[in-house]
Amino acid sequence: MATTKQESQKKEATPPVGGGADDGDPMLAAHSEIRHLHGTIGALRDELESLRSEMDQGIQEANTASAGDIRQLQNTIAAMRDEIEEINVEKGTAVQDAVVEGNSEIRQLKATVNSLRDKLELAANDKVDSVQKVQAEAQDEIRQLRQTAASLREELEFETTKYSEELQDIRRVNRDESKQLQETIATLRDNLENQGNEKP
Repeated sequence: MATTKQESQKKEATPPVGGGADDGDPMLAAHSEIRHLHGTIGALRDELESLRSEMDQGIQEANTASAGDIRQLQNTIAAMRDEIEEINVEKGTAVQDAVVEGNSEIRQLKATVNSLRDKLELAANDKVDSVQKVQAEAQDEIRQLRQTAASLREELEFETTKYSEELQDIRRVNRDESKQLQETIATLRDNLENQGNEKP
């Protein structure tokens, strides 16, 4: 029975191998490992109490047996105690290693979070700067377009006024020329009629 219990203690003290539901998160994996070790410690303590109870009962029964049986039981007890102490030492080392590893992973995760936060803030600032730059460029382009539109409007008004004046001048010249031509035609007609009247 002692050998079976020792094997059970070794199986319980051995941390699980392989992944689980917490493989995706190293910090959760470390906490899960620590919880498992605490459970193992509790199981070992219960087993130790059970073994001690059984040993006490065995000692009482051995008091009525031969001295050889008593020595054998004492040797068995000593071996079991040594193995329990060895398990406790291994268990303590495993717990310490798990705590150190967990703390290291926590520090790394905190550093990663801080780095990502800094990058996020930098990206946000760059985005704000880019938006402000685009807005400033858009406003500048709008001002330039408005100035161009105003300049073209003034030029159009100037050309329209100039065209109107030139058109009026042309019409006035045409009227004057038409009047002169009409007067010339009338004069020539009068001269022609006079010459016709003067013939014998």
